[in-house]
Amino acid sequence: MIGSVGASTVPLAYPSWAYWGAEGKPESCSWINGVVNRRNKNVAAVALANKNARIVWALLAHDRDFRPD
Repeated sequence: MIGSVGASTVPLAYPSWAYWGAEGKPESCSWINGVVNRRNKNVAAVALANKNARIVWALLAHDRDFRPD
């Protein structure tokens, strides 16, 4: 099914771009840089997608607004 293939890659596309965009900024992404130092970039992209999904789920489940602090 072509539709399911595209839908399954979307959550991984953003985190990989987010990481590579922040590569030169060690302070802004210390968590993801730590993951990359221990693993490879693809594992870091999946970890970031998982972290983002958990944040979104918690916000929706508890009807709260996002606070980036």
